[in-house]
Amino acid sequence: MAQKLLQTEDKHILKAIELLFSQEEENFELTTVQKRELDKRLAEVESGKAKFFSLAEVKKLVRKNARKK
Repeated sequence: MAQKLLQTEDKHILKAIELLFSQEEENFELTTVQKRELDKRLAEVESGKAKFFSLAEVKKLVRKNARKK
């Protein structure tokens, strides 16, 4: 993933990464609700209940759902 990020020239992705790092520098803190949600998602990953998709699968799902509308 890091290698793909280093190779991207997509301005939207680069802007999102820049925003992410600028927020880190500001020492932002998650709300209690956000922390709870992250803990829930981490538990799902650790228990094997989380489902992951490849980029190709995500693109296929988005295209399929876009055609329905």
